[in-house]
Amino acid sequence: MPVACSPKERAGVRSTTCLRAEKRNASRRLGEVPLWVFTSEEGSPVDQANFHNRVWKKLLAKADLRYIRVHDLRHMFASLLIQNGESLAYVKEQMGHHSITITVDTYGHLVPGGNKAAVDRLDGLEKTTIRNPDATALLNTVSGRVGSR
Repeated sequence: MPVACSPKERAGVRSTTCLRAEKRNASRRLGEVPLWVFTSEEGSPVDQANFHNRVWKKLLAKADLRYIRVHDLRHMFASLLIQNGESLAYVKEQMGHHSITITVDTYGHLVPGGNKAAVDRLDGLEKTTIRNPDATALLNTVSGRVGSR
């Protein structure tokens, strides 16, 4: 029987019950567990410290890459999706975010042309802006008068 799993549970962690259910469902569909499901030889979740020290650091050294956290790959994935023009809604689904707000807050600055479009809308507004020269004049804090006296 399939287990309904939320994208993420408390503190951004999927429960082991949910992970085991996903693994069982994948093995039923595909006949064997695909390579993207990481488990220990006993089928339990991989110990993070063990993986980090025995595999990850050595892998980076062998590939002559600077140190990055495994979690940084997640951010790289999202960044590449956005760079290639995918919508933030699609990125939200891929990342398993509970809310689009999390996606926008984290990756919104990467949307190509997002800031340029906002600045382009400001072109020509200098003629429509009402300028008050007194608003920027020096204020004498002693007398309270405007000006440099």
